[in-house]
Amino acid sequence: IPPKRKFKKATTAFGSTLSFLEQRPTRSSALFYSATRKFDDKLDFSRGDHIQVEIVRFGRLGASVEVIARSHREEDLINEDEPAIAEGLILQKEIHYFREKRNGLDVIVGEILPAFVENVREVPVMRRGEEMSGEIRTKLDICLRPPGGVAKAMGLAEEIMEKLQESPDGFINVGDKSSPGDINKMFPGASKGAFKKAVSLLFKNGKVIPSPDRVSLASKSK
Repeated sequence: IPPKRKFKKATTAFGSTLSFLEQRPTRSSALFYSATRKFDDKLDFSRGDHIQVEIVRFGRLGASVEVIARSHREEDLINEDEPAIAEGLILQKEIHYFREKRNGLDVIVGEILPAFVENVREVPVMRRGEEMSGEIRTKLDICLRPPGGVAKAMGLAEEIMEKLQESPDGFINVGDKSSPGDINKMFPGASKGAFKKAVSLLFKNGKVIPSPDRVSLASKSK
């Protein structure tokens, strides 16, 4: 029976997301892309699908990856000798976010990560000197946090609450009028729009008091 891919513990990780993010699985070498399919056999992926990916190589746009499971469960990983389910790309901004969330621990080739489908693209297979064969390749845009504004805002809201509860004064020095750079410095990978949505969500739930240049814990949340 071909061996399954194995996980091993990371030396450094963060604990506020899925338990899989506390693991840093690797293997000695990565498979080459092999997810080319006929058009009538294309893979059925949807935005938000849970997947696991293996880092294959890095480029200007981000990390090229192979999809090796269609869930976040370790037992669903394909065997070492099986072709990848699909291929995709993790953009640099997602890698930066993930690196910062792991206290600077970088992503490496061969690492296996839980991820989410951001977008699905069906790309015709073109070979030099040949006509189009009717084959397509399913390419995925992949993120390392749940896609969509609401999901990202909810995740960011949890991070904001953690920062506030860790603060001895019960506030953080970014607010509605802070620059995108200042917000991103405190919350890597967060846009100003996502930050404002997250603060609004917390305010509606009575957990924070927003102001132009800071966010404070509401008294009942301290």
